[in-house]
Amino acid sequence: MIPQALVFCNENVSIDNNVYYIPIYMVCFLKKETLGDIKYTVDIKGIN
Repeated sequence: MIPQALVFCNENVSIDNNVYYIPIYMVCFLKKETLGDIKYTVDIKGIN
């Protein structure tokens, strides 16, 4: 389940069940979120 969603549209700002409808011109205010260091491990024990 997605806790929140942003939908860029041609309408005014509105909210419906954690879905935020925002005018397209507001996309310039988005900021990229950094996740930090992510380490991946691959388990290949079962591969022959």
